[in-house]
Amino acid sequence: MYLGWSIIHAAFFIFWLVLFFLGARLVRKQYGTWLYAVMIAGIVGLFVGGGGQYRRDSAQKSSASEQVFLEDFSVFSLLLNTYFDRDSANAIQPVHQDVIMNGLISGFIWQTQRIDLKPAANDGNRFTYNVSGSLKWKLLGLTVFTEAKTYRGFITAPYR
Repeated sequence: MYLGWSIIHAAFFIFWLVLFFLGARLVRKQYGTWLYAVMIAGIVGLFVGGGGQYRRDSAQKSSASEQVFLEDFSVFSLLLNTYFDRDSANAIQPVHQDVIMNGLISGFIWQTQRIDLKPAANDGNRFTYNVSGSLKWKLLGLTVFTEAKTYRGFITAPYR
């Protein structure tokens, strides 16, 4: 199902590119090179933007991290990335968590709503996680379907 959606998304993108180049050629013939250059600059400006910047805190630079597969689709995978560090009492604490998408993510956007990490009973290195969020299915930038997802499991800190 996810592979099919990625193929549909790619087909619409290729169709859009073909229409763009046909229209660009028509504009160049009828209105000249200057208007053609302005049109190209405007369209490039739509796609080239300041993407979100990911900044790690100084506490996270010194911490160890662990990744757990939340779901492994045929096309892409969702990973829970957790940074751990020791507190003043030398106990292991999660410092930061985020969910990462890997693979062919064309047409999909993951939006995390909540990540809960709690220490597991009788084990200082093991934590239970509860991740909830939504997987948005997009076509040409429009959300077609939103799929709510919840993941539960265990993650082990890399410290001993």
